[in-house]
Amino acid sequence: MTVLQAGPADPAWMHLAADSLLVMHIAGGAIGIVSGTVALLSRKGERLHRAAGTVFFVSMLIAYAVGAGVAPFLADGQRTNFTAGILALYLLLSAWVTVRRAEGSVGGFEVAGFLVASTIVAAGVVFMQLAANDPTGTIDGSPPQAFYVFVAGGAFGAAGDLHMILRRGLSGVARIARHLWRMC
Repeated sequence: MTVLQAGPADPAWMHLAADSLLVMHIAGGAIGIVSGTVALLSRKGERLHRAAGTVFFVSMLIAYAVGAGVAPFLADGQRTNFTAGILALYLLLSAWVTVRRAEGSVGGFEVAGFLVASTIVAAGVVFMQLAANDPTGTIDGSPPQAFYVFVAGGAFGAAGDLHMILRRGLSGVARIARHLWRMC
């Protein structure tokens, strides 16, 4: 199976589950695009911005979690999608925690985030090597260059986490900048 679809002979509950996951993934992304646009265009810190940001967070959390959660169960070409889903979840959650945590404080979440981001970098490097050494020049149909974004995004994220941990938190402009680049 390369797509999330139940076969004609599969039970009805499998069709319902596959269809529900697909609808949740697509709807989450669509709602996230609209609510993210509203959050970006609204006055920062005001009720509309916070409401749109919350809708964005929840909808994208659903879209990313479904995408990352389903990818390992599909047969072909899913290492790229799984890694992308984990990177997206990491960025979304760390952006949310940035504005939820009190200014100038840091906790275990940032340490865990640093480890996740570092793992994404390592996975990207391994996948690049596997693709480069494969006779087809690809891994799961993706060339080594497809994994550059994971290495770069993960490295920037890990560096930001380490910076925040060493400074024992962020405040002011640095805190808002962290939130924005991870959300966008």
